[in-house]
Amino acid sequence: MNAVADQPQDSYSDFVARAIDRADPNILRMALLQITGDESLARMKVQKTVNGIFNTDVLAPEHHEEVKQKTLAYLKNRASIEPRVLSTKEVRSLMGIFVGKELTDKEFRFGYEELALEEFPREARWSNKPAKDVLDKFHVTIIGAGIAGLAMAIQLDRLGIRYSVFERQDGVGGTWRLNNYPQCRVDVPYSTYQYKFDKKYNWESLYPTHEESRKYLEYIAEKFAVRSKCRFGTSVTAATWDEAAKRWTVEVRGPDGVPETLQTNVVVSAAGVFSTPQLPDIEGIGSFQRPMFHTTNWDHDLDFSGKRVAVIGNGSSGAQVMPAIAPLAKSLTVFQRTPQWVMPLDNYQGKVSPESKWVMDNIPFYWNWHNYSAFRSMLHLQDLQEFDPQWQQQGGAINELNDKLRDSLVSLLKNRVGDGTELFHKLLPKTAPLGRRFVMDNGWYDALLKDNVDLVTEGIERFTTTGIITRDGRTREFDIVVLGSGFKTSTYFWPTQYRGRAGADLQDLWRQDGPRSYLGMTFPGFPNLFCMYGPNAQPRTVGFHSWSEAWTRYIAGAIVGMLESGHSAIEVRRDVYEEYNQSLDEAEKKLLWAQEGKGSYYVNEYGRSDLNVAFRVEDFYERLAHPDLGEYSMS
Repeated sequence: MNAVADQPQDSYSDFVARAIDRADPNILRMALLQITGDESLARMKVQKTVNGIFNTDVLAPEHHEEVKQKTLAYLKNRASIEPRVLSTKEVRSLMGIFVGKELTDKEFRFGYEELALEEFPREARWSNKPAKDVLDKFHVTIIGAGIAGLAMAIQLDRLGIRYSVFERQDGVGGTWRLNNYPQCRVDVPYSTYQYKFDKKYNWESLYPTHEESRKYLEYIAEKFAVRSKCRFGTSVTAATWDEAAKRWTVEVRGPDGVPETLQTNVVVSAAGVFSTPQLPDIEGIGSFQRPMFHTTNWDHDLDFSGKRVAVIGNGSSGAQVMPAIAPLAKSLTVFQRTPQWVMPLDNYQGKVSPESKWVMDNIPFYWNWHNYSAFRSMLHLQDLQEFDPQWQQQGGAINELNDKLRDSLVSLLKNRVGDGTELFHKLLPKTAPLGRRFVMDNGWYDALLKDNVDLVTEGIERFTTTGIITRDGRTREFDIVVLGSGFKTSTYFWPTQYRGRAGADLQDLWRQDGPRSYLGMTFPGFPNLFCMYGPNAQPRTVGFHSWSEAWTRYIAGAIVGMLESGHSAIEVRRDVYEEYNQSLDEAEKKLLWAQEGKGSYYVNEYGRSDLNVAFRVEDFYERLAHPDLGEYSMS
């Protein structure tokens, strides 16, 4: 890229000076320290600062100007300065300097891979690679060509293991192909929402839009030659374990609707949890005679101008799309069942500046430390989720950090809609922040204050052919209804039906208290079946691409262990599965999302979360580092 070309009115030196001035001083310091070894940089002080829900390690202000001058001096002489090659021990020391404390082993291992100094930080490797004829007969089926499915394909390709990808949509992208409604975008920074095996992608937005996210995955699929292994428009309808052959029989249905039966050694489901739309269970919903659609099925040809529009739902989808509709519609009515905590984010719709791109491209290791800084900021989220008994004994609700966050969000709400107003009381959540997923402020409050926008909290009784009747007896007429009602997150693997040993059904395994798994990836009674983003696989924080890489390393490691030992089937032991889930339930008791009650996004109808991982992320990540083959039976 040529960032300077975007600033033709500036001289090159002016542009560079501005780029350095706008760069993060702590990240600049670490990049320079890694390049030059200048010990004065290591002795500078670090502070903590809070930006909304993120707690960031920042350089004390008295050092900022010195770092800028040292950076400009380096750039002037960089042709004669060869960046240092550091040992892992030396990098660990730098990581501690960045945060101002010595790291634990767990903090180091996770963070080192986020720093992404290696070409492929989370790679599964052979110890004793099987002969070519063994690998030629071995095949893996991957279901889904989204973030996780592509990561799995690339991991297998590096090992030389044959695979095929089945994707029911018409291209790669997963949820970012399915969700393309107006203003749809990621709610975390781009630096945490990218693979670590691909460096310095040219992002345009600080928080990527759905289109950017989809294009990124298309770029990855092309660069790593995954697309040629994909069959698009093809659903996997069933998979049955063949005990005698030690293989899966997989039934698929392609674009022509003709069923096909295939054989494969291993099945990896990367179907995700945001793939099955949740339609409201409201009487008469099928009788509405005017346009109505879920956000995953957006009608881009429909003109909202001058129309009476209803949006049902105020979670991430509904809250994102509502501000895009408000300026167009004659009237917009938002139906809210549960108030959500809405988080402001600086420059949420902003672009990555030419100056920022230039720094990434021209200062070695800045990109790496930028990633690490974002990773460290996200880690602090989990501290907000845990009960502090001592704090509660003093009258606190959750813990000091969470209670302070709640106070700041309440103050924000008062400032935006007015203290004590009817709208304020409608919008004030009863539960603590992070009891549910945060909704980012994409213009939500501003849109609610428009004269043509109304927030309705009375429950919906039923639909008519032309409108909606609420439980207070009021009838409202609408020209368009948008269903921002989210997803069936507990409907794992839909529409595929799995049959394991002796015809076992996953639903039988889950009948007592809902979906469960071991490490979110595998199940007793279902050999050679793995999944990513399965039951209890959503970690408490850190970017999804990084977790996808960790899942693929674990799954590929299990496959490698099976093949190197000369076996054909691998299955988690039931006692391991049961002990793991018992420890998961115990850990969940210490977290605030259990307050939400049954049937919420985080808590299922049985009163437990089948979506989230209750363990702290550094502990969960340790479990995923390498599969313990002693926890599995092989045959």
